Order: sequence, then structure tokens, then C-alpha cells
Amino acid sequence: IIEAGRLAPSGSNSQSTHFIVITNQELLLELTGIVMSEFAKMEVTKDMYIWGSILPVMGNAMAMILNYLLTGREEMRDAALSQLDYALGLNALDTCFVTGFGERRVMHPHHRPSGADHIEEPVPGLISGGPNKNWPYAATKEKLGADTPPAKSKTIRRYVEKGMEETGAVNIVAGVILDYRAFDTLGESHVLFTAATAVFILLLASKEREESRQEKAILQADPVLGNTARVLIPIIILFGFYVIFNGHLGPGGGFSGGAIIGSGLILYEMSFGPDRLRRVMNMRTYRGIVLTALLFYSLSKCYSFFCGANGLETIFHPGTPGRIFSAGLILPLNMAVGIVVACTMYGFFALFMRERI
Repeated sequence: IIEAGRLAPSGSNSQSTHFIVITNQELLLELTGIVMSEFAKMEVTKDMYIWGSILPVMGNAMAMILNYLLTGREEMRDAALSQLDYALGLNALDTCFVTGFGERRVMHPHHRPSGADHIEEPVPGLISGGPNKNWPYAATKEKLGADTPPAKSKTIRRYVEKGMEETGAVNIVAGVILDYRAFDTLGESHVLFTAATAVFILLLASKEREESRQEKAILQADPVLGNTARVLIPIIILFGFYVIFNGHLGPGGGFSGGAIIGSGLILYEMSFGPDRLRRVMNMRTYRGIVLTALLFYSLSKCYSFFCGANGLETIFHPGTPGRIFSAGLILPLNMAVGIVVACTMYGFFALFMRERI
């Protein structure tokens, strides 16, 4: 259990790598007293109000529950329940951090399906990240003042109340990640391309792995695989494009749609071999498509932000929310992201299978 917890991702994608197992009973009793005097008072130090501040609280609860199961000490059970009370509303904000419970509860967690299903209430049973003492953006801190608590920032309310009007996207999450915070998504797309490039460089010196005659014969002689793939692949790729084109209207977008298209390309090569697909998807084509998508994304958002910073009108307008061709740049940007994701998925598969695209 401890090893699984150490390897599990957290808000900052890092976990403690050192654990101390204490067997001395006197020391355990002393630690129990510290727990009861500190944690049971619901005291959370200011250093614990990080991005995802609920994590250390729940981590304390897990440790206390394990202690109770191992030692049978009821005070550890009570201390763990007190941490749960904090998450359920016994806190300074008088707010339940679990969606769907309590009169005062979180309503806008970072959960894309909840933001895109046209239902006011988020999916019940989700635990939010909790209060955050840090300012994610220097501009917001400068505008609101350093003494303004982040919880009182009007940014979230702005997204919810004005998001559809300003971006044209019915899916508010798409409006946030591809309009308000579009440069973050651009960075993620560049990470994908950089990862694929790094893998290619590492395998560049390797000899290409040629398929054996036996492997080719198996592929050609399997009518079930071939016929099934002929039916499924067009449906998979078509569905991927639907998810991309629907990203500003509901759940979907470039990342999920691109992953679906990439899986279709992988299934095609696994079913019919690389020769057919290599005619249209080789290294030159891969680099050209991905670089064009990234360049379009970069230039279009630079133009958009330049116009916004200088009070100029752009040629991209939100349009009518709910229509397929609306939301300004969000649809083209979703297409660019989908292209990068699809090519990256297929590129990784091709590189590890035969050391080249």
C-alpha cells in the first residue's frame, strides 16, 4: 500500500520517496499524542494550503487509518475521522470539498465532463483540491492586490458567467484551455512533439526492424483481422473527427479526438502492415503535418493575444454558441491539437515497432 501511494501521481506529480518504519512503542505513543494534539484540532498550517491542499489532509487520514488497523488504537481512528470532517465541511470556509454533498459545497471542480454536460451540478462524489494560498498568475495578483485571498478571486466566476459570451464555446472547459489559457495547451502540444523527437533521436542509430516473411504471411492470411479492421477503422477515425469537431459544444476536443484517430492509425498498421500507411505517413509527412499544426497554433494565438492586449478587433469572432462553426479559434485549435496528438501516438508506435516512421 505504501509503495502504491508513493508511485501515485499527485498535484505536483511528485511524492515523498523516503519512509520510516517505527517499532519503538514509546515513540509510537509520543507520535500518537502529537497527532491527537495537532491533527485532531483541525489545524492546517499555512504551508499546507498548496495547489491540491486536500491531499496532505487525506494523506494524514490514510496514515491514521493504517495505524488504527495495525494497532487497534481508537484515538487514531478518531483522528482520521476528524480529517474526514475537514473535507466534508468542518473547515474555515464552512464548505464541503466533496461534490454533491452539503448545503455549501464546491460547484466548479477541475473536471471536464462536469463542465461540459450542460448540468449545473458537477458529477457527485468528486473531492476537490481545496484552498490554495498561491497565485497561479502574476497578472491576477497585481490586479487584485497581494492581500486578496485567491479564494476571493473573480477569475473562476468570470469563466463561468462570461465564458460562453466571450469565447462562444458551450463547453466552458474548452473555452478555458483553448482561449483564456491557450498558451498552456500550446506548451502541452510542444511537449508531445518534443517527446516524439527525442525518441526518434535515440533510435536514429538503430537498424530498422524489418518484418519477417512469417509475420507478413500471418497478417495477409488472417481474413478475420483484415475484415474486422476494414469495418472498424473508418468508424474509429470518423468518431475521432467527431470528437474534435464537437469539442467546443460538449465533451471532447483535440486531445481525446486525436487519441482516437491515433488508435485507428495504429490498428491499420497492425492489421495490414506498414507498407500501405507508409505511402502517406512517413517521416517527412509526419514532421510537415505536426510542425504546420504547431506553427498555426502559435501564430494564431500570438495574433489573438496581440490584438487583445492592444484593444484591437480580431477577425475571429465567437459566433453563435451551439453551432458547429462557432467559438472563434477554438475549433481550429482543437483540430491542430488533435493532429499533433494523433501523429504523436502513431509516431511512438512506429518508432518502437520498427525504429522509424
